[in-house]
Amino acid sequence: MLSISRSGSLHREQWYKISLDIFGRSILAREKIIIGYKGGGIVEVFVKYQIFGRTIYKTIQNFKDTSYTTINIGYSGIQAQLAKDIATDQDINTKILNLCKGLDEKSIETLTTIISRLRTAHIFHKKTWDMLTEAEYQELNCIRMEFYPNIHQLSPTLYAYKNYFLPTDYFGISVFWHEFSLKKFESKTLLKIKHRNIIDAGSMVGDSALIFQKYTDKNIYAFEPTNENYEFLLQTIKLNNATRIIPVKKALGSEPSQAQISIDGECSSIIFNNNTASQNVEVITLDSFVHEHNLEVGFIKVDIEGFEQEFLKGAKQTITEQKPAMLISIYHQASDFFEIKPMIESWNLGYSFKIIKDVDHNVASECALFCEVIE
Repeated sequence: MLSISRSGSLHREQWYKISLDIFGRSILAREKIIIGYKGGGIVEVFVKYQIFGRTIYKTIQNFKDTSYTTINIGYSGIQAQLAKDIATDQDINTKILNLCKGLDEKSIETLTTIISRLRTAHIFHKKTWDMLTEAEYQELNCIRMEFYPNIHQLSPTLYAYKNYFLPTDYFGISVFWHEFSLKKFESKTLLKIKHRNIIDAGSMVGDSALIFQKYTDKNIYAFEPTNENYEFLLQTIKLNNATRIIPVKKALGSEPSQAQISIDGECSSIIFNNNTASQNVEVITLDSFVHEHNLEVGFIKVDIEGFEQEFLKGAKQTITEQKPAMLISIYHQASDFFEIKPMIESWNLGYSFKIIKDVDHNVASECALFCEVIE
């Protein structure tokens, strides 16, 4: 009798077993254990063979898995909606050319690659994209070999990557591997950041704030309005003795208010209804917070699930007066993708822009607008 079973999964492991049984005795069995990590990819595959009672173990070192040679788009969700909007927009040419104005060659290449892949994926109903450059293949393989194997679960509530500790398994590639590509800012910009405070809007579990400690000798103000993520943020601060990370349990928007936020982990959003439970959160403006605490701001990171334009409206005075460097997520919706850069340009503050999308397992997610005033 041939039996096939999938025994299930445990954290990062999955195991599959196929066996040939005769009169209740296993004659031949093959068990495959796959160890993988959140965010993409399989780290290693172990196979155990049992032949007439003899056990043989084998490790597949060069396992070919499509999660290493493809990047995700998805049939639903943020990237899929962005793909649909781009593919069906009758005025797309004007928007693309307007967005390209003033960008450097690399940013235009990044921008056109994202748009082309999203458009093609929507038209041909592709869930993944496998036509990658050699540089992308190499980077994904490097992430597989050097990033994922260094993420460790130490207990049910303690995880580690290098010298960083988190209370939950949330080690994003863009944060801990690429460090948001902050070194792509000009050296003068990085020096300005070094001696001023950082605003982390959408701090989640405090992972980004941990990285920002390397880039400033002042404080990082970590804004996270949801109950669960805020508790994780407090634990992260404690686990890492991160005394310069200041937690703030508020959302940042265009005006003081109360708002309902749809709870969905890292995708919790005031803008998008994720058909999940919601919480009431307090919304304040960055301008009021900076004024109240008399802050010098050198850098602002904004990743707040489609609420970025509302944030900018409530931060205009701070941006105008202090001209901090900024990293703004623009991938949550088409209006952000095409309108945030023109919005800041219309303020005539002398900002230069880059569009950066580091290699990970997604076509557009984590795409960001880098803004700096080069003096």
